[in-house]
Amino acid sequence: MSTGTDRRTAVDAAISKVLAAEQEALAGIAACEQRAEEIRRHAQATVRAQIREAQARITRLHGDCAQRNSELVAALEREAESRTAEIPAAALENELIRGAVRAVAAALTDPEASGGH
Repeated sequence: MSTGTDRRTAVDAAISKVLAAEQEALAGIAACEQRAEEIRRHAQATVRAQIREAQARITRLHGDCAQRNSELVAALEREAESRTAEIPAAALENELIRGAVRAVAAALTDPEASGGH
C-alpha cells in the first residue's frame, strides 16, 4: 500500500502546487490590474492638466487677438476719419478752382463780363 500512499501523496503535492501557482497567478493579475489602474489615473490626471493648460493658452490667445483686432480697427477708423475730414476741404478747393476757371473763361470769351465793349 505504500505505492498507493506514495501516489496519493504525490497527487496531493501536485494539486497543492497547482493551487499555490493559481493563487500566485491571481495575486499577480490583481497586482497588474492595480498598477494598470494607477497608470490610467495618472495618465488621466496628466491629460486633464494638459487640457486645462491648452484651454488657458487658447483663452489668452483669443484675448490677445481680440485686443490686437480692436487696436487695428481703431487705427483704421482714425485713418478713415482723417481722410474723411480731408475730403470736404479738397472738394471745396476743387470747386473754387472750377469757379475761378469759369470766371476766367467767361472774362476771356464774353466782352461784357470783362467790363469792356
